[in-house]
Amino acid sequence: MEILQIPNTEVPANLALAAIALEYATWPVKPPSQKTEAEQIETYRNRSKGRQAFFAMEEKLLGYAEIFPRVIHTQSGSIKIMGLGSVCVSMESRGTGIGRKLVEACFRAVDTSSTEVCLFQTGVPDFYAKLNCKPVENTFVNRTDPEDPDKNPFWDDHIMIYPADYSWPSGIIDLNGKGY
Repeated sequence: MEILQIPNTEVPANLALAAIALEYATWPVKPPSQKTEAEQIETYRNRSKGRQAFFAMEEKLLGYAEIFPRVIHTQSGSIKIMGLGSVCVSMESRGTGIGRKLVEACFRAVDTSSTEVCLFQTGVPDFYAKLNCKPVENTFVNRTDPEDPDKNPFWDDHIMIYPADYSWPSGIIDLNGKGY
């Protein structure tokens, strides 16, 4: 199995479409896009500046994850973080270690970047705890949301950081954008 790391802006069309399909298969509550394939590819490639995609490949896409830079605001000042999102593994590949390999590749990229910490939400905190992550208990808001700036932009129950030994600030955290 090979893990490919590709900037989102350079992801080939077939991989972009496969990643989109895997996201819909993983989170079926998300409605399928009504856009054309070309529009879906363009949207995928333009998700955010600096986004990196990770693909677990053999004959086909087995798993997928992304990291991306973001600046968040704390009571102590702004922090440049990496977000981790879209971690998904095909149904037939679950339990094979692919998810772990994808997340480890993402964290290696964080370790070699100019950011010191990765912030993400998850429904499987025990998985991430084994990978040197820890939960944080802050209140999260999105002050860029004109309708409800104090609403938590995350939807999963567990918010975590990597690495676990990072000195995470207390208090309210402005995610400075939508949840991921």
